[in-house]
Amino acid sequence: MKKMTKGLACLVLVLVLACCALPGVTYGATTSVDLNQNYLFRTRTNAFSFGAGETANLTFTPQYTAEYTLKLYGHVTGGRNIRASLTNPDGTVTAFEYPNRTGSTVKDYSHPYLTATLEQGKTYTYSVWGWTATSTGATVDVDFTSGESGTLSKEVGLRLYLDQTEFTAYSQQAVLNAMKLLIVDRTGAHLEWKYKDAMGSLLVGGADVIVDLSACGACGKNTVQVHYMGYTATADFNLAHDYSVLLERVAATPTARGYDLLGCSRCSATTRANFVDYDGFCIATPGADMGALLFNDTDVTAGGRIYVDRGKDCTLLALPNSGCRFAGWQQGNKILSGDASYTFTPVASATYTPLFLDDSDRLTFLFIDPFSNVLSYQQVDSAADVKIPTPPTYTGYTFVGWSYTPTQIHSSTGSLTVQALYRAGGAKQLTITAPGCTLQCGSQTARDSLTVAYGARVTVSAADAKGFSADGRVLGYGSRYSFYAVADLALEKRTDDLTPVPSVSLLSAQLQSDTGRVMFAATRSMAGEGNRLVTSGFLYGKNLADDDLVLEMAGKPGTGTDAGTVRCAQNRSTESEGQFVLYYGISAHVGTAAARAYLTYADADGALHTVYSAVLRYTY
Repeated sequence: MKKMTKGLACLVLVLVLACCALPGVTYGATTSVDLNQNYLFRTRTNAFSFGAGETANLTFTPQYTAEYTLKLYGHVTGGRNIRASLTNPDGTVTAFEYPNRTGSTVKDYSHPYLTATLEQGKTYTYSVWGWTATSTGATVDVDFTSGESGTLSKEVGLRLYLDQTEFTAYSQQAVLNAMKLLIVDRTGAHLEWKYKDAMGSLLVGGADVIVDLSACGACGKNTVQVHYMGYTATADFNLAHDYSVLLERVAATPTARGYDLLGCSRCSATTRANFVDYDGFCIATPGADMGALLFNDTDVTAGGRIYVDRGKDCTLLALPNSGCRFAGWQQGNKILSGDASYTFTPVASATYTPLFLDDSDRLTFLFIDPFSNVLSYQQVDSAADVKIPTPPTYTGYTFVGWSYTPTQIHSSTGSLTVQALYRAGGAKQLTITAPGCTLQCGSQTARDSLTVAYGARVTVSAADAKGFSADGRVLGYGSRYSFYAVADLALEKRTDDLTPVPSVSLLSAQLQSDTGRVMFAATRSMAGEGNRLVTSGFLYGKNLADDDLVLEMAGKPGTGTDAGTVRCAQNRSTESEGQFVLYYGISAHVGTAAARAYLTYADADGALHTVYSAVLRYTY
């Protein structure tokens, strides 16, 4: 509804306000209230109080001719009710209506109302008085509204716009300054009115512009109402929640993400933010039928999994059945430990398979190579049924046989672990260059460059060296650096100051023409006081992007086109310095083999860190 006000004075706090409670009067007294000055418009509010037998005269002079409705809401006490009437400018009196009138009987005098056409510029008086059944005072609420004056266009009439519709903090002044009102009369003439340009006056054409912000200030959608000459226009703005109150920090679990529960400083709304994934790993096993399995004291004999927080140790325990022996813990294609009790610090989710040898009912044959790779694991009723696998080809090594002859294998009456035997050396020659340095390999010594056999141990030295690097990555610190040759290598002497930190580098990716596999060669160096090697290895797979080759992606599909699963090959060796290789091929010889070396270490405080090499690829 629309209320008449005088100038800027009406814009106090919510801008549409009811008149203040009038002071009490003596019995039988009459109090006068100017509706134009006391803003008894639109808002049902505690308007005034009076006692039994007292009268309040509410005077009003309209700024425009229209139908006006006055509703009174009396709080009945002691059986007393409210009476009201309207005195017109010509002295005639119009009685109020009562909502519960039945014929000539009024059942409830508490809520009288009157709708009447009031003419512009004339003064009208509403009289309200309390019934004399009790002397207890009554509070009266007033709702005063008007209909449309008929002066504005029916099609357009009144339109309200806000230049700003999003607020991060509520300011009545900011909302007012954003207001723009379009007023169009019946002739089509229009006026654009802005609050910030009103120069302290809210009068337009002799009538008040009434701004109602009484419903604003809460978070979310807010509606501004503007009334002018009986017309109403609205516009909405959004008040953003201020989620600045931390109510609870919920830790991540293996099955649910962690988050902060935040509360709004302005209301009771809450939200979840700052989500974090569980920072740990899933350690799984397919189970065993030749013994019992415990993962961190959890029975997983039938298969299962446990979750281990990052930086925490995990202990795998195998308890062989009678007549069985434990052979090792297999992860991927490699045996990482031959001990029945294996404690390690996980750096990625992985599946560990226990390998047993059965000496009771059936025979078990485990074939491995010198690098702890599982070549075959077979359970047979008779040793004659064993299929001896084809030994793999390794660069720089020559296969010389098995630790048991085929005859011994096929005639065995017990389970066996059979190892492939290799001899180092062969035709593979590697070139190591290090300008300004001395290179030594066995009895060979040279300056700047040296050709050595694959797998030979090489030492490079220079009196003024503070370290040695390849492709910009530091491989070793100090004036001497020793390593096993697994690829052609161009070393650079570093004479600048270096801060020792753990590092890992992928040196080469070379195709083995006879097998179709790619040999990825890497080197690692533990450096820095208090740092301890936890593990190292490779991340690899088919058509993988650089971002796929991280420990967090191990066991998950890659994101590239026709990408395979991200695989993780963990080294069994834990020496602080060393070289290691990965043989990986795509059987169809279509696509790109990609690999990256990683090294995880614990610092002096026990915190885990992982460093990665560059990614190398070979495209078939």
